[in-house]
Amino acid sequence: MARTTALIKGLVFGPDGPAFSPHTRAEGGKTLSSLFEQSVLKIGKGACRIGRTPVDDLEAAVINQLRAVFLQPEIVAGNVEGDAGA
Repeated sequence: MARTTALIKGLVFGPDGPAFSPHTRAEGGKTLSSLFEQSVLKIGKGACRIGRTPVDDLEAAVINQLRAVFLQPEIVAGNVEGDAGA
């Protein structure tokens, strides 16, 4: 399955407000994907107290949250019924 960080771009924000941006780099023959606050691009490394966040960790958290939502039949039914009337 192809992976892309574009799916979460603009959805994740740091504790001080700036959005996190995807960043991919090659290291030791591997491609590493991470996210960091956009302020790091403008100000520098010390601008974000969180630092880089591995994309894999964030994707796992998002998938777990989506699973929890989709396991609630009333939420799924409400969204399907709401779309049918549009």
